[in-house]
Amino acid sequence: MLSSCELQAERCLAFIDQRAAAGWRFVERFDDEGESGATMDRDGLFELLLAVEAGDVDHVVVHRVDRLSRKLVDLVRLLNFFEHFDVEVSFVDGALASMGGAMTRLQLSVLGTFAEFEHSIISERLRDAHGSRREQGLRSAGRLPFGYRSDRDTKQLVPYQPDAAFVRECFERAAAGVMPAILAADGARRGGSQAKWSARAVVRMLRNPVYAGRLPGGAASAHEAIVSAELFERVAAAISGRRTKRTAPRRLGVEEDPFILRGILKCHLCRKSMVPASNVPMRRLTNETPRYYRCRTLGCVGEPLIAAEVEARVVQFLAALPASFSGGHRAIGARNARVWDLLMRINRRRALQALVAFIAWDPTRSRFVAEPTEYDWDAEFDESEPAVPPAPPVVPLAPRTLSELLAREDR
Repeated sequence: MLSSCELQAERCLAFIDQRAAAGWRFVERFDDEGESGATMDRDGLFELLLAVEAGDVDHVVVHRVDRLSRKLVDLVRLLNFFEHFDVEVSFVDGALASMGGAMTRLQLSVLGTFAEFEHSIISERLRDAHGSRREQGLRSAGRLPFGYRSDRDTKQLVPYQPDAAFVRECFERAAAGVMPAILAADGARRGGSQAKWSARAVVRMLRNPVYAGRLPGGAASAHEAIVSAELFERVAAAISGRRTKRTAPRRLGVEEDPFILRGILKCHLCRKSMVPASNVPMRRLTNETPRYYRCRTLGCVGEPLIAAEVEARVVQFLAALPASFSGGHRAIGARNARVWDLLMRINRRRALQALVAFIAWDPTRSRFVAEPTEYDWDAEFDESEPAVPPAPPVVPLAPRTLSELLAREDR
């Protein structure tokens, strides 16, 4: 069975084939399988925007308006972005085109409003339905715990006896003092539907209240328990009694890290890496929390830098790299600067790492000191073209700059 993306792609390709006589031809396909149109942080969309900005695309074909965006404000920004680069957008469902005149733009705005409204209504209905089922002690969604199957009619949990018997055995042995690592080794030898057996996975299983006939949050549930409440509590007490240290706080993932210059920014005096710092734990950082980059090298007198101020200057630095950088480096830097507001934090860090081997902020001269990477970015461009392509003409619309045009709300 074809996925939703495959079906949409087939309709888009048929739409293009029907216009082959007019010179239309397929160039590249951009998919966001499993990603919601309610967000702009989609890899396929980002790759499309880069292709448009590079001049590789002059017409974009989308299945429906809500496949491009389910938020009216983002839809308008995207359409303005495409218009800025003279790229037309056609929607298969409804045969609408972004450059079809004022009436077509009105239709697109109305469709975008309804797409956002539909998304909000569906989300509210799902929340209400899930809440209602939880109040009744019924399962609404989620992964199936090892030892259970989903009833074909009710979709509720039903013990699968071959696995449920092993789960019950694990609880009984854990209550008797058997270590999770030993239980994991027995599970690995046993095989079965459990993908991976580890001590941590066994502990998660032993602490899951679902096996005692409750919902994940601890509320009473309608499904059949595999172990008794008394056995579950004895195992929980045994696990807690073996704990010798506090659980380490959750570390920020690379996608969540607000320090986009972590591991990149160097001290302009000693050329050692500057370390991110704050007066609160990293997991509690907010947009208002003061952040700094500090040099921790013994004997170095480099002063701390305010992170927000230094990071805000990076986009201007990329837009006009020094003459010591090659033409290819400067062209890539200018391109990244134009789509900087669309990049996620981790991609901003990667974009900078691809261009600079060394970068430091010199407060005495209020500018970055940097050295380019050895990668041959000139090979990315046709030698017959200028190394740094001229910026596209400014469209007389407010806002007047591309960064303002694509400015987004703080995450």
